Amino acid sequence: MQPSTFHEVSTPGWAGRVAFIRKFIGYTSVSALALALDFGVYTWLIHGDMSAVLAAAIGYLSGLVVSYLFTRTLVFKSNRVGKEGAGEALGFVMTGIAGLAITSGVVAICTHLLHMGPSLSKLMAVGFSFMAVFLMRSQLVFGRLK
Repeated sequence: MQPSTFHEVSTPGWAGRVAFIRKFIGYTSVSALALALDFGVYTWLIHGDMSAVLAAAIGYLSGLVVSYLFTRTLVFKSNRVGKEGAGEALGFVMTGIAGLAITSGVVAICTHLLHMGPSLSKLMAVGFSFMAVFLMRSQLVFGRLK
């Protein structure tokens, strides 16, 4: 059984720390790629006069697909299939929906209440969403790999 990220952090010695850092760096790299797609789609849509909130949601969902493929295979090296694989995919989507809610909420607050521009609002949302989703995925989705 592969230890969860929490277990890796609490494991004495370097092995747990190195495993956590490797996953965090890998997840950050995959997230940067997904974010580039997300932000590109978002920018394209707002320049086409779509609302910032709807464009943020569509951009986020496009990045979600790329993120799942690479996070599953490169970062957490999951080989779950069948019902376990379907549960993992469902967990990934559910944490993605949580991230989508965080992203959309922050963009809505920043654009409508704080009167920030749409690009700065999206950047603000990235930080909140990234950390929340990484923690959920490392603990809940990929934390109990066999």
